[in-house]
Amino acid sequence: MTSTEGPSLLVWEDLLPVRFMPGTPPSAERVVAHRIATNLRVLHTCEALEERRTQRDDDVVGSAETARLEKKIDLLIEMVGHWVAQSGARPPAVVAGLTAAGVFWSAADVHPPDAPSCAAGAMGTMEVYLREGVAEALRLPCRVVSVGDRGRVEVEFLGLSDVEIDALERFVFRQHRRAVAGRRKPL
Repeated sequence: MTSTEGPSLLVWEDLLPVRFMPGTPPSAERVVAHRIATNLRVLHTCEALEERRTQRDDDVVGSAETARLEKKIDLLIEMVGHWVAQSGARPPAVVAGLTAAGVFWSAADVHPPDAPSCAAGAMGTMEVYLREGVAEALRLPCRVVSVGDRGRVEVEFLGLSDVEIDALERFVFRQHRRAVAGRRKPL
């Protein structure tokens, strides 16, 4: 992720559940098409949730009925998120940085001692859970670029379609912009 070629290198850092699953990522055409469709659905779902939140924040004059329905939808999303988190399907959240080209995190914070370790050059699939209310993770074929002294792992995504890269760049850009705007707001 130190390269300046390829996708934009804006970084969104947050507490994210991430998991590296070693092994050669599937390359069969149907499997790749399914992965692309699933990743786009996850990114579009996150975008729709963010748009709804932004519209709600901007709509000061909204009706009482709309506000009541919005609260119910928010509660439902929160309940699903907590249910998914408790199901044990997600890894624990750690400070991770996501770009359209890859992801980095500290392996010491992610994996229990009996989990497979990441080694530079290892191929696999990266799972990144973007939102608490979205049950599915992005699943991205990848290669471990480096493992640092303190367990910092850098992974680059491999073989993403142009539409996956574009959608991921837009998502990271929006998250980065929100983080910058949040730091600029006076208390």
